[in-house]
Amino acid sequence: MKESMQIFDWELCDDELEKNNNNNNNQCRAFKAENFVTEKGPYKSLEELWDDDAWNFIFINKRFVQLKK
Repeated sequence: MKESMQIFDWELCDDELEKNNNNNNNQCRAFKAENFVTEKGPYKSLEELWDDDAWNFIFINKRFVQLKK
């Protein structure tokens, strides 16, 4: 078990982290909320699906940005 736990004892160097961050800037993985809303399902509207905090965010340039209140 001790040997198995050693797989978690590592980290990326700064160059690897930067390379990984640069590669991820062009990726976007998200579901549209509309896909989960239907008259026959448990969520009939976007308001039922999301709480108030969710409406304070928008998706800009492949990132979620919080709107100023």
